[in-house]
Amino acid sequence: MAHVGEKDNSLVNSGVWWDGFPATALLFFSVFIGLMWWTRRHKYLPPGPFFPLRLLSNTNNRKRYLIFIKYGQEYGPIYSLRFGNSLTVVLNNISLAKEALVEKAEVFSERFVTKAVQIGSRGLKGSILMGNGDDYKELRRFGAYALRSFGVGKRSLGSKINEETSHLVEAIHKEENKPFDPVHVISNAVSNIICSISFGDRFDYDNVKFQQLLEVLRTLTTDAPLLNFPVLICPYLMYFPPFSKQIHRNEVVKNFINDVVEKHHATLDANDVRDIIDMFLIEADQRKGETGPDNVYDSSSLWRTIFDLFGAGSDTTANSILWAIAIFCHYPDTQEKVYEEIKAVLGTEKLPVYEDRHRLPYTQALLLEVQRFRPVAPIVPHLCNRDATLGGYHIPKGTRVLINLWSIHHDPEEWKDPELFLPERFLDSDQKVISPDSLVPFSLGRRVCLGETLAKMELFLFLTSLVQRFRFYVPDGMELPSLDGVSGITLSPEPYEVCAEPRN
Repeated sequence: MAHVGEKDNSLVNSGVWWDGFPATALLFFSVFIGLMWWTRRHKYLPPGPFFPLRLLSNTNNRKRYLIFIKYGQEYGPIYSLRFGNSLTVVLNNISLAKEALVEKAEVFSERFVTKAVQIGSRGLKGSILMGNGDDYKELRRFGAYALRSFGVGKRSLGSKINEETSHLVEAIHKEENKPFDPVHVISNAVSNIICSISFGDRFDYDNVKFQQLLEVLRTLTTDAPLLNFPVLICPYLMYFPPFSKQIHRNEVVKNFINDVVEKHHATLDANDVRDIIDMFLIEADQRKGETGPDNVYDSSSLWRTIFDLFGAGSDTTANSILWAIAIFCHYPDTQEKVYEEIKAVLGTEKLPVYEDRHRLPYTQALLLEVQRFRPVAPIVPHLCNRDATLGGYHIPKGTRVLINLWSIHHDPEEWKDPELFLPERFLDSDQKVISPDSLVPFSLGRRVCLGETLAKMELFLFLTSLVQRFRFYVPDGMELPSLDGVSGITLSPEPYEVCAEPRN
């Protein structure tokens, strides 16, 4: 028994204080304080979850866009998340998107790119999609000029798309109305258009090397992007799957493009510009020896510029067409309405031209509804480049800002029955096409999709020509295509099979 005035060390000596419950409580308290500091939230920031557990547990990323919507239902049209020490703000309605990208474009128009993404991509020099600053502005100017120069928006390119349509129709006829996966032929056809502009050539549907390239591209855009790894460990990610596989895929694309570039070098004629590669090489030669922010025309930039144009100009439009075919299987009446309109206006022999879209209002409405119903770029990343306000909240410099196009296109405040596929929502009482401001499948503001006009031409000409010649359906007893998406950089349909019955 301890004497009066003596310290009782029995509890200490027994280890109860240090090893027992109080020590555990102290440990948890310390961890809690550390996490509070790590995830500290400015009192004027948008509300949001303490931990984005739903996103962190969604390891395969297949329905990330739906998780963003659930958070929006809980916290409102603007909310914030923390991944480690990085702050992300998500915008879920059209008014906030316009405030950020149009009204405050000088603050929110840059693209955020993490260190992990830069390593996975082997650098971003020459990137039109992910670049920032003067280099990006110069390359975007070049890209826009190049696309116009090679016919985007003009009848000449429409003729090239129709030529490719003939190859596509022939390939589908070979399936003999049996179930087949349309991703191969659709991706090849769409990619051949940007190939003809970028490489000066198209590739046959049985070209094994090109099919492998398209498969790599699809994998790159459907895999979850590398976003949230601490900077210190990023250099080591390249040695471990799945990151080592992603780096390898980028190398496959880079080597393919550089092989084409080398052939162009050997046959370059400044008086005969064949494609965008020639245009870039000539520009580089003219600027040789120049220094400054506008001189981005070198070999290390060229492959990335072509990669961005090629990737963005093929996968997104192919996905829209694949979504449309999958939707036809669920809503066969809409497919027949499109066919009847085409037959009444154009007949069954004449291939549509882009100018025909004004004579086909229901067809136009259906294409708009496809882009609303399943936007191929559901989440668009931006960066806040200075302290600002948005939606009445404080947004610190360096914050990642995600524009949730899926939420915008499924907002019940903007769209009646948004989960239903209803092309009629884009037709007025006189059956004329209307396009609400809340439809922004190509985003908006300074970063609006560079290939928007090309995508619209391809989507209209390819899909109307296919419906004119085939009825797409799933035989009785066979599972309908899933309308859930595979969410990565783009939103693609899950693999499916369909039959294509030739029209009489």
